[in-house]
Amino acid sequence: MKIRLLHQKFLFFKQKVICVPQFLKSKKIQLILLKFDHIFWVFLITSVSIVIRGGMDTSLLVRLLIVEDDNSVANRIEVACTPEGLSCHIAETGIDALEMIKLYDYDAVILDLMLPDINGFEVLSRLRAIRNSTPVIILSGLCSIDDKVKCLTIGADDYLTKPFSKVELLARVYAIIRRTSGHFSSVISIGPLSIDIKQRCVKVYENEMALTGKEYSILELLALKKGAVLPKEAFLNHIYGGMDEPELKIVDVFVCKLRKKIADMTGGLNFIETVWGRGYTLRDFDAETEGDQETSLKVG
Repeated sequence: MKIRLLHQKFLFFKQKVICVPQFLKSKKIQLILLKFDHIFWVFLITSVSIVIRGGMDTSLLVRLLIVEDDNSVANRIEVACTPEGLSCHIAETGIDALEMIKLYDYDAVILDLMLPDINGFEVLSRLRAIRNSTPVIILSGLCSIDDKVKCLTIGADDYLTKPFSKVELLARVYAIIRRTSGHFSSVISIGPLSIDIKQRCVKVYENEMALTGKEYSILELLALKKGAVLPKEAFLNHIYGGMDEPELKIVDVFVCKLRKKIADMTGGLNFIETVWGRGYTLRDFDAETEGDQETSLKVG
């Protein structure tokens, strides 16, 4: 359990400092780093990253913290979330969860109530006591009305009982992510583009766009973080979850293909803007520009 916790901490710090050089992702290097106090290797990773990447801007990604002591349940949640482009960290105890939450801003927490040290009620209470507003979904075998009311009163955002449906859990996670991102619908509209997060499809003027899984993931992340400049490392983390990541230049290839597909279907509009030295951002178009473009497409 201790080794797993240390490995989780390494993954956590690796993803918090997004610009981690490639050689530090080696499993052998990770094992060496795990022998040191975590403060030392956070300093090491940060220092080397700044030197190599020039202090690139870091942006928050869509990441979940799963607080669950049952390995089979935790792995089941992780397996369900990973293909959907959600990066997961796992904490097996309440104390570990609180430590990780203090150090990193998660997009949502999936919290079990029956934990080996402090229970989920206490974790939730301590979290809200320090005014941490991270959305929390309770996932528990406790199904009484009193338990549900207690959790919602303490500060839980949602409550799901075990056994659970992976489809329903993902739908609830997406709903919370949309609310915290300012998107109250599963469809994000940007000019003629419509990105359906639930169906994982993109339409332009109601015509569906043919995208690969990686191209969709890039556009989805840009849409969820519209207006923010995202470094290339952010896209790699979103697509590959921090494991077996290719070189950064592959992001340029994906973006180039994505831009061409969008331009082909919008008559030359470019939604993805390059911010030199920092990454990419998704721009919007005003109604007049969109109207003119739509008119020219219909005439043509």
